[in-house]
Amino acid sequence: MEKLQTSTGVYVSWRLPSTLSAVHGVWARAAVELEIRIKPEPMFGIELVTRELMVNAIRHGNLNDSRKQVRLDVHIRSGCLLIRVTDEGSGFNWRNEFTLTGSNAADEQKPSGRGLQIARLFATKITYNRAGNTAKAWFDITQQGVNS
Repeated sequence: MEKLQTSTGVYVSWRLPSTLSAVHGVWARAAVELEIRIKPEPMFGIELVTRELMVNAIRHGNLNDSRKQVRLDVHIRSGCLLIRVTDEGSGFNWRNEFTLTGSNAADEQKPSGRGLQIARLFATKITYNRAGNTAKAWFDITQQGVNS
């Protein structure tokens, strides 16, 4: 774990092996850092999105290859929480992903993709890098979310 605290916020980073069993332990450590600074109300959505992004990185990005790693970065500053998850895979074509309002939103035949749709309901914004192997989820914690 890396941790940096500045006058403008807190940045914490973890690396985990590409195993689903590692997700729980890393989330537990991240939750400790978050619960100090964020009120309980938004934590369900933050946990859901963070776990979903980590699981996707392991399954789809690193193809369950335990020799590869996933990086989780958490940055809290001035009413904003940024969760960034990066895998060592080649990425995915996020430009073709449909949204809940898209014509394919109810495609129950598709074996994956619903987790990201649900994550979009909880995060203020989700973006990807050009390659598609880094996902960023922003949460607005200005109203109910910041512990004083």
